[in-house]
Amino acid sequence: MMSILIQCREAYLFFGLLFLSVFRSLNRTSILSFLLRRKANVLIGLTILNVSCSPRRSIEVEEAPPSQNSNGILPVENTDTDIEQVEARLTGQPFGAASEELVVIAVNDVFEYQYKAGKGTDIDCDSDESYSAFVSSSKTIEVEISNYTDTKADITVCVIGRNGIDVQFVATEVTWTWDPAMPKSPTEMSLVDGHNQVTGAVTSEENVIVVRGPSSSTWLPESGQEYSLGETIDDVTVVSVEGLEFTDSSINNGETWTYFSFSMSQEKTYSSPFKKELSLAPQELIWVNKLEAVADGKYLEPINERWVCRVGPQAGRVYSETADPSDGTCAYALNDSLLFSTDYELLGANKGDPLELIEYMEVTLDDEGRLLTVVDPGKKFISGEEDNNGQKDEMYICLSYSDEEQTIIDSFGKAGKHFGDGCHQQEDAQGVFATNLNYRLLVKK
Repeated sequence: MMSILIQCREAYLFFGLLFLSVFRSLNRTSILSFLLRRKANVLIGLTILNVSCSPRRSIEVEEAPPSQNSNGILPVENTDTDIEQVEARLTGQPFGAASEELVVIAVNDVFEYQYKAGKGTDIDCDSDESYSAFVSSSKTIEVEISNYTDTKADITVCVIGRNGIDVQFVATEVTWTWDPAMPKSPTEMSLVDGHNQVTGAVTSEENVIVVRGPSSSTWLPESGQEYSLGETIDDVTVVSVEGLEFTDSSINNGETWTYFSFSMSQEKTYSSPFKKELSLAPQELIWVNKLEAVADGKYLEPINERWVCRVGPQAGRVYSETADPSDGTCAYALNDSLLFSTDYELLGANKGDPLELIEYMEVTLDDEGRLLTVVDPGKKFISGEEDNNGQKDEMYICLSYSDEEQTIIDSFGKAGKHFGDGCHQQEDAQGVFATNLNYRLLVKK
């Protein structure tokens, strides 16, 4: 038995040359394009000659069905199915209907492409005629509607991608309706990530409606139809029905949504959408340099105007004569001394109130002052460290109470690894220390 392995691409060219007379009217580029993209036609010739293509685009020609060779070993079949599927992906084109006279389309996922555009009734993506030369995918497609029509019509764009010598078999095709009577789409939309909410602002010449949904949504508003705030239609929810600014508070941190804004005329006709995606960051505790602190920011404040601060790894508290946490002094204990610094960081949250992220854990000690309280794996101490004569000792932020019921906060400071020593706190800014055994430890939930 003899087995011959021939690359499919070579087979296409070989049999294409056999039928060259059929394509005398085509130039060389068209022949290659035809042979590479018209796989089915070439396979007819291959089938007649009992030739088959494997998924690797190779042709295996056999004289007879597989059988044992002289050593009694069956031949190994070609199981390589690693094919590069070339397909251009387009972004920026309208879907549904639009009135924009210039549409800019980006071509993604390929190195090069060729394209053609025209009225839907005048263009055939399967025909090799009228395609441009191949250009780099870094270049966008600019569709000027005036080149094709001045009245309402369907516009179609066909794109064939190429990666090296691998060419897309079936063209990517997009179609939309150009309607000069429609409102023009919004030109921009800003989205601001908030705490379980998004605020947005749309740039448009007219009023807008904004909906929220998955990025795959193809929902379009119907002409003449009015929509209500909070209404859910198919896979989208209406988040704004008037004005150019909106707030969406029906979402959660950590979620990802796409917002679609449509310009809206007084007659309730709608433009094609301007869309933008936003992933809401999860709520987290952060240390913020006091120079970057904002007046309306959320910073952890166990006692009035006594914020949690740190200088390097040393945690302490801010003394301030005002309600501004960045306008004060961070006092922290180090080796039984009270030190002060105006260069410090504040403990806060990237969004929302940091109190939602922390808790003060009740302390349970054994007879030797060791911590008996079991800390859940998901919880973490929020602490600094102390250089005690060269020995690094982790210091835990603590909150002390003046009553056994732990309802009246006395002060807060730091507790060492030997928790039986109590909460080492500062009584005042002059450096007077006190120790309180009635305290809790600060942990992240």
